Amino acid sequence: MSWLEKEIETNKVGRTDAARTKVLDEERDAGLPTITKESDSGQKPFAQMQLQPVKSPGIYEAEFGVKNEDVIFHFWPSGYHVADRRGVAAPKFKPGFEAVLTKVMGDVFDPKRVVVENDIDVGALFVRAKGWGEAQFYRDLCIQACEKLHAAMGGEPG
Repeated sequence: MSWLEKEIETNKVGRTDAARTKVLDEERDAGLPTITKESDSGQKPFAQMQLQPVKSPGIYEAEFGVKNEDVIFHFWPSGYHVADRRGVAAPKFKPGFEAVLTKVMGDVFDPKRVVVENDIDVGALFVRAKGWGEAQFYRDLCIQACEKLHAAMGGEPG
């Protein structure tokens, strides 16, 4: 690439010599954004997240999976997806659901490593159990959390 430089004192513009061009090229390459450098390295595989659906009849619908090193959950009121498909008003969670959810998730995982938020983009309560996706039996813990939540909200066993 040929470079043009402007002298500050004289406002004169001129082409650079070979040595100066080399220095400017090296500086440009060193300062390129990381995304440009990564795109030059070729295609990188994208691991799609696998989500396990869960149904607690009359109480909630949910899904869980691992994202990076965390376990994540989405919880919707029972019947939410049917209402969404039909274009009717979405049902609400039973009273106290979020408080019970927070307690159960803290009991199963660790209250200091659990975050419960309202995810308005998907219309769900979002739970992140930080670092638990690396646990050997994370799936069993997720099932245990869902079963405890079902029971705590008055669901029938089994």
